[in-house]
Amino acid sequence: MHEFRGMLYKSMEDPHLDLAELENIVRLLLELEPETDPVWHYLNIQNGRIHGLFEKCTVDHEVRMEILQNKRHEKVLSDSKWRQLQQESNKSLEVDSAIGDSFQDDQLSSTFMAEEADSLRATYIRRLSAVLIQHVPAFWRLALSVFSGKFAKAAAGNALADSEMNAKSGANKTDDKGAEAKYTNHSLDEVASMVCATVSVFDTKVQNTFRDFEECNILRPFMGDTIKEIAKACQTLEGKDSSPTAGIVSAIF
Repeated sequence: MHEFRGMLYKSMEDPHLDLAELENIVRLLLELEPETDPVWHYLNIQNGRIHGLFEKCTVDHEVRMEILQNKRHEKVLSDSKWRQLQQESNKSLEVDSAIGDSFQDDQLSSTFMAEEADSLRATYIRRLSAVLIQHVPAFWRLALSVFSGKFAKAAAGNALADSEMNAKSGANKTDDKGAEAKYTNHSLDEVASMVCATVSVFDTKVQNTFRDFEECNILRPFMGDTIKEIAKACQTLEGKDSSPTAGIVSAIF
């Protein structure tokens, strides 16, 4: 029995698990008298997955930045060796000219590296925004379905169309309250706090990255694109049933 219960909990980790399958798993677990709340366990798994996706974006970004830093370091060493060879092989007048040219080359190289670094930062913010847009509203809607009773109805009558659901909403109001009590002992406010904490992680990562942008690149096209991505994320959170409250957007910038 213990192994079967463990298998059911493990099946909740499937990222492709649909609502009807989740409902059936929760019902089985409740019949087995689980030690932990199955629905809350699943919500924590989903929230943890979002955090994991944020962290993957961060790790990937750090790796790319490290590769760029190594490239920059190698170029500095290469340029230094080249200048040394020039100084040893050229006459005094030619050396002065070479030094002037190399200084200009260094400036161009530094500007290019700064642009490339900021381009990577813009890509990082775009990926973070994509994670938030794709997963946070879906997570919140799942929570709403659990605490409104739609979660229970999704499995019991998965073939019902939206129109049929709306027609029966008044008749099932009492059942909805019962479903809420049955499927979890936690509250929607607890999930709202969870979502706010997740958005706060996004906010912190984005703001820290913005502070790293080079001032010389502030008007580059990718800066405007980055701001548009963040605006899109905010608009998504303001959508119907997309986050606990539209006020959550005020936390971003």
